[in-house]
Amino acid sequence: MVQTKKHFRLIVASPRDVEGERDELQAAVQDVNRWFGPDYGCHIDVLRWETDVYPQLHIEGPQGAIDETFKIHDSDVVVGIFWKRLGTRTPSGQTGTEHELTLAFNSWKARGSPQVMVFFKTSLLPTFPPSRDELEQLSGLLDFQERMPKEMHFGTFSSTQDFRIAVTNHLTQCLRDIVKRQGGAQISLRSQPPQEHAAVKSWESLRFAEAPLHTFSGLRVGSRDDDSFQDFRVDRHTYLNPNPVSFMWADVYRGNTVSAMIMEKEPPELHISFDNKPRSYPSNVAIRPLQERALRTKNRTELRFEAQVPDELEEVTGALDRVFLAVRIVNGWNQHWAHGPGNGTYRLIPVDQRWTTIALPLESDHWWRFTSDGNHCLGPIDPDLTLLGPVILEFGGDGVGRPGPGRGRVAIRNFHLV
Repeated sequence: MVQTKKHFRLIVASPRDVEGERDELQAAVQDVNRWFGPDYGCHIDVLRWETDVYPQLHIEGPQGAIDETFKIHDSDVVVGIFWKRLGTRTPSGQTGTEHELTLAFNSWKARGSPQVMVFFKTSLLPTFPPSRDELEQLSGLLDFQERMPKEMHFGTFSSTQDFRIAVTNHLTQCLRDIVKRQGGAQISLRSQPPQEHAAVKSWESLRFAEAPLHTFSGLRVGSRDDDSFQDFRVDRHTYLNPNPVSFMWADVYRGNTVSAMIMEKEPPELHISFDNKPRSYPSNVAIRPLQERALRTKNRTELRFEAQVPDELEEVTGALDRVFLAVRIVNGWNQHWAHGPGNGTYRLIPVDQRWTTIALPLESDHWWRFTSDGNHCLGPIDPDLTLLGPVILEFGGDGVGRPGPGRGRVAIRNFHLV
């Protein structure tokens, strides 16, 4: 069946001194469309006066032509961007940008739409002392900021690159909220297997002993039944623990890197170094269970481990002093289950220079099926963590829904069940 794609309209409203940010917004929307559009069956269309309003005569002047094209009351998102100018005033007394945002504010108050996102650039003026025109523009901008609706929470940024990162994250969350509010697909269309292959028809008739799908993760057929998941004590004599890491993954398209090494302390630690570039997927490492065997949880209801940002931060230039982790577990069906509220959103776990014990409740409802890896077409449709394969940790800075950009290092130790 052909899937129809819903189009959302995004209006860009800004004076002329933020042309770079306008272009970055366009690029950010392209990223969001590519990464999340297929999941939600939608596409964001960007409208800008310089590309979407043709030269014309209009009875209400240039702003009237823009209003007629934009139809702000019918749009879904309006993004306002400011730096040191409010803009050129129209015959109404307002600047064009001020006029467009006022229309958006009033429509939101009356109808709940469009969503309005306003950003202010905080970097210093390029010249000092400022000219009279610059002072007048700044004064008008401050007045406008004070008159903004009390319901408005605006964002700030210091550079064009910071704006690209922030607006990508915020647009992603905004798109999810709009889709949810309009009753669209709240979960990726790809997250539910086609009915002819759906788990609900056949998985109950299978047994682990007959179909050891966990071996597709590089594990042995037999499983273990004890508390220790991985202690990072490498044993290559009897090969009971030849390598605690199954794989490391980095978004090489964006230039990300990831590496790991065992620190033979007491207890031993695994140190992971990562560098996530803007607009990239977070780097991750898969922790292999002891003896290369899946672990049966039985009556143990939590997976715990400890994490810390090591003290040797001076070895990593510009390293994060606070790192965020996200977790997926590969179960006995070789399904990937992510920990978090769902709809592609992970629980972000902050880690700083103190050792932190992280507890993951295995019987919680806060696990959702990750469909970009593993086997998501065969197996239970609800979380089944009775048999644990590799544990996948994502690393990065603070992000929206999963770890974001940044470089740093994390130490982890003592994975076990309780």
